[in-house]
Amino acid sequence: MTSGIHVAVVDRYLAFADTLATGLRSLDEVLDATASTSTESLWQLLGVNPKVDVVLLDHDLIDPRLQVLHRIEDEHPGTRVVVVSNEADPARVVGALTAGAAGWLPKTLPLDELLQCLRAVSNGETWVPMRLLTSVLRAMITAREAENTPVSRLRPLTAREQQILQCLVDGMTRPQIAAWLGMSPNTVRTHVHNVLHKLGAHSTLRAVAIAREAGLATTDRTSAPPDKGNHALERLKP
Repeated sequence: MTSGIHVAVVDRYLAFADTLATGLRSLDEVLDATASTSTESLWQLLGVNPKVDVVLLDHDLIDPRLQVLHRIEDEHPGTRVVVVSNEADPARVVGALTAGAAGWLPKTLPLDELLQCLRAVSNGETWVPMRLLTSVLRAMITAREAENTPVSRLRPLTAREQQILQCLVDGMTRPQIAAWLGMSPNTVRTHVHNVLHKLGAHSTLRAVAIAREAGLATTDRTSAPPDKGNHALERLKP
């Protein structure tokens, strides 16, 4: 059982964030819970306390392109995000999960069920309320049928994950990737795990094969490392 969970509650309404954080702090398994009302304050918190395990993020604070989810996954790969919302649109749930969220829950969820969610996502699982599960799975199937091309399989990857995949295509080992991109080996390991999961690949060899099917070719490693914001997919656009 997971213990000592660090939680950050980010909601546009301070009263809700404070109330939820206070309730969480009363639970034995929650080590601490902080409250904030903006993504800007979240970046400050993660800069001071990078060991936040789970962020409960108000859906209304997520930008249309879901960049906040991509950024958390890129810069803090060990932090899981659970989107909190009053809505239950299956397409939005799928969009959030595809962008890197580890779960979705309603704001009316009882505290004991919220604790179940925290346990699950902090252990690497994905959490969606049972009442939404069927509709979310259907929405996922529909989305996959609509996006069934080799290039589209790479689209859910963040900019950093695309860089990692390109390095794998270039035949680099994980230690070499860490040195090339200035990361710790553990961070590279986490990114590689996320790449394999998103591509549905059971190994790095399969991930490389998928990338080559999508058109990624070997690149020249004599130049400087690519900028973090330079998406490998940009080269695949017609």
